[in-house]
Amino acid sequence: MLKKLRLPLLSILLLAFSAHGAGAQSAAPLPGTHTAASSYGFDALAKRLEQATGAASGELGRVKSLLAAGNYEAAYRQSSAALRILTDAIERERQDISTGPDLDSSPLGKDDGSLVRQAELEKSLASLRGGENQLVGGDFEDLGQLKHLGWQHIEAPLAGIETKVQLSGVAPREGRYCLQLSSLAVPPGSAPQLVARPLVWITSPPIRATAGEPLEISGWVRVTEPISGSIEGLEVIDSLGGRELALRVRHTEDWQPFRMIRGANETTNVTLTFALRGVGSACVDGVMVRSLAAPSAKRLPTVTSEPGPAFPNSARRSLFGPPLER
Repeated sequence: MLKKLRLPLLSILLLAFSAHGAGAQSAAPLPGTHTAASSYGFDALAKRLEQATGAASGELGRVKSLLAAGNYEAAYRQSSAALRILTDAIERERQDISTGPDLDSSPLGKDDGSLVRQAELEKSLASLRGGENQLVGGDFEDLGQLKHLGWQHIEAPLAGIETKVQLSGVAPREGRYCLQLSSLAVPPGSAPQLVARPLVWITSPPIRATAGEPLEISGWVRVTEPISGSIEGLEVIDSLGGRELALRVRHTEDWQPFRMIRGANETTNVTLTFALRGVGSACVDGVMVRSLAAPSAKRLPTVTSEPGPAFPNSARRSLFGPPLER
């Protein structure tokens, strides 16, 4: 029965590999990716992808022989090895291409066909510069200010779980405080093994995203102890990318930077949410939202020889003089 169940899976894998003109001797769930990479000037990337597809093709040749001999178990293992060669190659290239931190999210997601487009995106981002920070309160220094500015604190605790959002002075990344979200079992040791929904989250006030203008969301997260009861842990979600493009953090050694690149087809408002799924504690600090644009040269004002306005002697003081006594 096991062999009969696995045979259709092997057939699907073979069809997937050969559907793009691969035939019996070629494999590529990256249809034309290495060709496209070369045409865009990413020759080194194209060469490495071509080597990976060649290695996977060799594995598939052995798969067909094993299938013909009726050795389905070995064919299944061999086809899995071929798929691993390709997926590992894609992930290595994706990491090499990215110029951002490990916790990085782009609107392209992680489908195989986006690899060349990601390389193009990173190349474009390298020429852009961030503008002024548009997110108020992302430094998490004043709780009263956060409430006044429109940050929302929402909780949906389970029985026996106590949730809390507070400013913590324990080793913040920047300034005097950082934001801490926690959900702890009461009494300790009685936490559920599975938590299927967020227990506590905080959402930013809306930020304006201009159509056609790239947006960079960045900041720092720290999860010193692994979040239990959920594989998601701390989720960083923006309203443009949604949960599909959210960043998920279960554990970090220390403060770890994150970056999210987004774009809007039309001018709209964007919100940012930090949601804790599971039992544990997570900290956030130094969050910014900035528009990205190419740097532009600015003309300096013309210097004239005309004297500036005169100040009374009593009002004059050196720019770098000692501060006035209060």
